[in-house]
Amino acid sequence: MLLGSIQVCRERVSRLEMDDICVALRKHKVRLLALRECRTDDDDFQKLMTSVSCCRSILHLNLNLGVVNSRERSKVVRDCLVKNRSLNAFFVHGSPLGEAGARSILKGVALHPNITSLDIGDCQLTDKSITLIADLLPPNGAKRGLKELTLTANNDISPEGWTQLFIAISASSCLRTLNIDYNNIGDYGVGCLAVAMASNHTLKSVDMEGCGITEFGGKVLLNLIRSYPVSVKQLILTENNISSATTEEINSRLQGLREHIPSSERSMQDTSEDRSSNCSSCISVIPLDEDASHKTKSPRSLNIVIREPMLTSKTGRASNMMVIPEQHKSRTRPDMDQLSESDDTEFTEDFESVNTDRQNRNKTFYTQVTH
Repeated sequence: MLLGSIQVCRERVSRLEMDDICVALRKHKVRLLALRECRTDDDDFQKLMTSVSCCRSILHLNLNLGVVNSRERSKVVRDCLVKNRSLNAFFVHGSPLGEAGARSILKGVALHPNITSLDIGDCQLTDKSITLIADLLPPNGAKRGLKELTLTANNDISPEGWTQLFIAISASSCLRTLNIDYNNIGDYGVGCLAVAMASNHTLKSVDMEGCGITEFGGKVLLNLIRSYPVSVKQLILTENNISSATTEEINSRLQGLREHIPSSERSMQDTSEDRSSNCSSCISVIPLDEDASHKTKSPRSLNIVIREPMLTSKTGRASNMMVIPEQHKSRTRPDMDQLSESDDTEFTEDFESVNTDRQNRNKTFYTQVTH
């Protein structure tokens, strides 16, 4: 079985292109699908999510920057996540979900058995969303939970909401990376997070860039690192009101902690980094020839034929597909009755559509080749 990667950015995905993508998904030939800041018809989006729901090969789904821009799409994504069994990572960063849309999608994530990486940053979350996110951080390995969580720029979350999240993190048995940059954390939130970091033994990296932290909060973090055997090895504190002396001492002590990582743990980290670098090194970025695209009147298509390393679109543009052999096992799908009927009610109408001026930007088509 040959697996492919499809990445499209700032494009209107035509019906023919969507048909090609759906065929590849239904044949279990796609491992990564990214439609960042793309525009699609609602019917095509429904068809895409239906194909994702039954695909056994897909591991990574990226719908960042306004793809999920209505209450109907939130419910479609939720239903997709409930049925799919293979996803490991789900990104919906920069989508105007609001409270109701976020609740729907987070319910779908909670019912998925394998998602460990979630990016729901800049999605207009509130304190009510934090309650559902806390449920994705189970204590004592009770069930599979998130390893990577991104909540960037959700400024409607109050200090009480952040406190609730940090309590969950203190007991979490699996979270390794936390990105909460550009939020209203402040010194009070840093104090609560410091207590969580002192008791958590899995958290390795925390991004708190631009979180309104003062020198007092910086001193709290420094005292934490001085006095307690924390597992955190990286703290990002730029764009805060913390003195350079405090920041440098925090970084110096964290560097000392990284240098004293046990050899067995370092070996595991090196292996993980090697895999990550191998994956990123094979990315091929192909710029769109705008002149050629304006000359042709026929709709372009991905024409996904995974058998060949170099593919040709229906408009003559070359594209690359990732090919990886892998075997798949069928898995049992969950009962749809597990969904709460309350998710279908009280949806807000404040969804924002993608800005129309984006269609005037330079278009770029991304594809990835992985060996």
